[in-house]
Amino acid sequence: MKRIVVLVLAALLSFTLFAQALSEKPESTVVASTAWTAAFADIAGVDNVDFIAPATMTHPPEYEITISDVQKINNAEYFLYAGYEVMMKSMGTTIKKDESALIHIQTNNSIENVR
Repeated sequence: MKRIVVLVLAALLSFTLFAQALSEKPESTVVASTAWTAAFADIAGVDNVDFIAPATMTHPPEYEITISDVQKINNAEYFLYAGYEVMMKSMGTTIKKDESALIHIQTNNSIENVR
């Protein structure tokens, strides 16, 4: 009986620790304008890249930025963008980042660019 109780307690404890680890999502230090620009960061080896425009949009560069998006960008260490996004025109002075934290990338999928 003691053995069963110990096994059940061990299982519950491990489940609790596992569930806690799943809920602790690391804060992303890199935010990208679209899933496409986030993919380039992923290829470069950056983990946990968040993106602003929903990946389900037919044309993500037309996404209009929201206040929560601005907060997400301001809280990130770096922001990746391609330059053709509508949001880049509407952001204006709301983004409180140094130029070195705003990273403009080329998003064509040529082999030379992806290397």
